[in-house]
Amino acid sequence: MPQRPDIGVSKQAQLADLANGLRHLLTIARQGEWDQVTDYCDQLLPILAAVEKTHFSLGTGSLPGRVDMQETIALMHSAIEKCSERKAQIAPLIEALAPAKPD
Repeated sequence: MPQRPDIGVSKQAQLADLANGLRHLLTIARQGEWDQVTDYCDQLLPILAAVEKTHFSLGTGSLPGRVDMQETIALMHSAIEKCSERKAQIAPLIEALAPAKPD
């Protein structure tokens, strides 16, 4: 059973945890270690849930805080893009394994 990650208490710590988690996810995805990506998502989900419960606003806060948020959002977009690429790559394989539909 995977160990649950320690999640920061402050908004900045949670954002840093998420950014670090996304960087790790992207690293293993770029290396093609998709089994590890799947396993790592179990660790990343609690961090995402904690950040989701926290109210962040790009319009308020310090400039470094806004930059951190923008960088984390960019990491999320990169992770989504990388996983979408993989989904497109394996879609034909999944379709080939699907049972034939009766006519």
